[in-house]
Amino acid sequence: MTTHIIDKRRAPRFQVTIFTKQKDLATGQELSAHTFDISATGIGLMTDTEIPLGHPIELSLCMPDNGEEVHASGKAVWMTLAGPHKYRVGINLDTTALKPIPLVLRTIRMRTRYYS
Repeated sequence: MTTHIIDKRRAPRFQVTIFTKQKDLATGQELSAHTFDISATGIGLMTDTEIPLGHPIELSLCMPDNGEEVHASGKAVWMTLAGPHKYRVGINLDTTALKPIPLVLRTIRMRTRYYS
């Protein structure tokens, strides 16, 4: 029996690790996390805090090249346990679209300089 997985993504994802600062807007709690992928419409986070589905999140991507903070907001739409006290969380961004390609290129450029 063959199982077919349907990819429901509306935008391509780019695997990149960018540290974030974010706040759960429902509780005001600061969360420690980093991205595992980003797209124009969503962000995948790895966090040590469980984020209930539907909760609004405000976050800043901390760019490694110059410390700039790129702001985004959205809601948690899925979550899975990734290990003891580690969660993978899918954030669906609000109407403002993120431009992931320049962010990915800046991250790659910074890492390339680091290893040169």
